[in-house]
Amino acid sequence: MDTLHHAEIHPAELIVSTIPEAILKGTTNARLLEQVRRLCPQAKVIVTAEGIRQALDLYRQGADYVLIPRLHSAPQALEVIEMGLDAGFEALRAKEMAHLEKRNEVLP
Repeated sequence: MDTLHHAEIHPAELIVSTIPEAILKGTTNARLLEQVRRLCPQAKVIVTAEGIRQALDLYRQGADYVLIPRLHSAPQALEVIEMGLDAGFEALRAKEMAHLEKRNEVLP
């Protein structure tokens, strides 16, 4: 709660947490959802779940949307596979490597 308060999220219209439970330390997405609802009840809240059961629980607890990375990334993976099989992976690989080299990640 202190971290969220210090981040001054009170006027936020949308809060998105893409951090899975395995990376969160000392809290959960359910707890994060609960605390965000207290600090800024007007905000739409999107959180991340690792599975369907957890996603349904988060919906029942009031999440506006729940990301499930392994399910939501599947359509993108299919697109990459189809493009790669059709035209080869060389251009896709080069484009993705250039994109990744420009990113500055907080987590390794």
